[in-house]
Amino acid sequence: MTELKSKNPESKTFEVWITKYALTQGIYKIMVEASIEETMVVQKKTGRMALNHYFHKPYWHLTREAAIEQAEAMRLKKLKTLKLQTMKFERMTFR
Repeated sequence: MTELKSKNPESKTFEVWITKYALTQGIYKIMVEASIEETMVVQKKTGRMALNHYFHKPYWHLTREAAIEQAEAMRLKKLKTLKLQTMKFERMTFR
């Protein structure tokens, strides 16, 4: 497992960059806690109706640079899919 480090060594929380919603909301940074699974982190919410948010790899990153790299890969994959869909509709005819 990658060593997860907090700015405060006594804290269980640390910062990560989230790319799960990069194509709709952008990349953002949050405080999370490590989960039992090494590929998952959890953003703990407080309050009466609060639900925790869980993020799995590859949608969380320890560095902004890694998050940008993942978001760029997601963008390129989406562009490829959209181009294929466009080609499909261009070939479509109704008779």
